Amino acid sequence: MQRLLSHKENTIDLNLYIIYEGFSDQEFRQLKSLTEKYDCQITFANLNLLVPSLKNPGIQKWAGSLMTYSRLFIDVLFPQLNRAIYIDSDAYINHELSSL
Repeated sequence: MQRLLSHKENTIDLNLYIIYEGFSDQEFRQLKSLTEKYDCQITFANLNLLVPSLKNPGIQKWAGSLMTYSRLFIDVLFPQLNRAIYIDSDAYINHELSSL
């Protein structure tokens, strides 16, 4: 995430939506500190609270986690968004993404 933010243009408003299953208090603090450093907003969505939205008789848990399927339901989890770019947590960002 730091790579994404380090390539952010100063004129771009960036809002990050993080779907999570479990973060420690320290991890929340680290992520929140990025909002000040890079002038962005972060919204956290606890998947454990959103699971009822993801339960579908046709979807079975894979590797014990519904997190795998959460990206398929971004429109359900965040209906206020007109568009979204899903970036996995281990993706390498090497340039600014505003052109997308």
